Amino acid sequence: GRYIIVTHKFGYETMYAHLRKSLKYRGDRIVKGDIIANMGSSGVSTGSHVHYEVRRYGKTINPHQYLNKSEKDIIITKN
Repeated sequence: GRYIIVTHKFGYETMYAHLRKSLKYRGDRIVKGDIIANMGSSGVSTGSHVHYEVRRYGKTINPHQYLNKSEKDIIITKN
């Protein structure tokens, strides 16, 4: 499917996948708050959503600590 990988400082990358349309392209500079893509259902996904992934030095890490959230907003949907 369609995806964008954003390179950050200190070995971090974020990936946004299953996009309908990319609004930024290789080499573009972005800043916090920029809209980089439209959510979609590309690839083998079964519904519209965004796959969000955080990597550091190529290793996938849990994105939980990087999301803006409050404890009351966290819902466990599957164990």
